[in-house]
Amino acid sequence: MAFLDMFDKLDDIIYEPVKAICSWVTEPLRRFEDKRKKSDALKQAEFESAKREQEVELEIRKKEQLAQLEADKRRWDSDIDHLIGMQEIERNECILNAIIEYRRSIIEDAKSIADNLSHIEMSLVAKAHELVLRKTEEYKALQEKAMKQCDDQLEEIGKRFADNERIRIKREDMIIAQTEDIINAAKAFIAELNEDIKRINTNNTNRVNTATAAADRTLERMGQTLAIEQTPTVGVLDVKKDT
Repeated sequence: MAFLDMFDKLDDIIYEPVKAICSWVTEPLRRFEDKRKKSDALKQAEFESAKREQEVELEIRKKEQLAQLEADKRRWDSDIDHLIGMQEIERNECILNAIIEYRRSIIEDAKSIADNLSHIEMSLVAKAHELVLRKTEEYKALQEKAMKQCDDQLEEIGKRFADNERIRIKREDMIIAQTEDIINAAKAFIAELNEDIKRINTNNTNRVNTATAAADRTLERMGQTLAIEQTPTVGVLDVKKDT
């Protein structure tokens, strides 16, 4: 029973942070996507007003997300403290180390995600929202499959080695070792989500910079052309008058 309790605790430790981060990423994007659809029919002045309102709300939401992250972090640390007290995890120190690194990594990525979301353009909200939903569904499918495989293996071990505790414990520890891959997959998912959102903002900035540079070059060429056209010319008659 103690082993199953530990495995359930591992499940919570791995999944809860992912669920929490995906939830507070998706919720504001969904809300702003609804606003964007409504703003499509607005006049330009109203659109600009809606855009400024979004920027203020995103900054407020960023502060709320970071405060929530700190609260979540305290709860997650408590889960780890509880796990450390279990005999089963003592036999799997590498898993404990992987969990601690996982927590450190996703908290840093979560802070970066909150910052990137606070700078996202209204026109890019739909793209970011679709990306987060799609990536989350893909991740959930993979992780649920992996966890189910572990559950099935544990059930088989429990039945097959019910009368041989030494072998049963050894096999159970092998299953726990497999969860390192699940932990790393969760860490990679949050890191990738962070990079994807960052890339959306960066690509938009690059497009704006490219367009601005192109406009500057066009204006510069126009200025040079006008300067040439306005330069006084010296004709033959003018030369004769001077002589």
